[in-house]
Amino acid sequence: MKRHRFSLRVKTHSKQTAPDDALKQAAGFANEVARRVDVDGINTIYSTADETDVFFELLPHTTITKTGSNPVWVICSKKVKGWITAMGLGDSRGLKYPLFLLVKTAPSKIVAVDAESKRVKHGFGRRL
Repeated sequence: MKRHRFSLRVKTHSKQTAPDDALKQAAGFANEVARRVDVDGINTIYSTADETDVFFELLPHTTITKTGSNPVWVICSKKVKGWITAMGLGDSRGLKYPLFLLVKTAPSKIVAVDAESKRVKHGFGRRL
């Protein structure tokens, strides 16, 4: 990239400023939450501390071998069709809970398979 004078650029939001009444809105929201906790008798407030993508090792699309060796077949798809998000969960008492995994998959394009997935597998496909 240097040879051809290319560079990576990322848009940033460093010059954004909060509105003037942001502190008033935050205080109003905190008061509303405290009022709802008292009215509804809520004992514990759960909060997701972090939501992040989970990266795991995928099989490579190509392999490098010496000339003349037997081919090695690698089973893979051309694009990643499933996503996993990990969420850390805590509550107002300071307790931390086990990691919560959220799995998303694309629906099947075959109508019969999609109907079976929704009926039997709660919307997940054959491979999950």
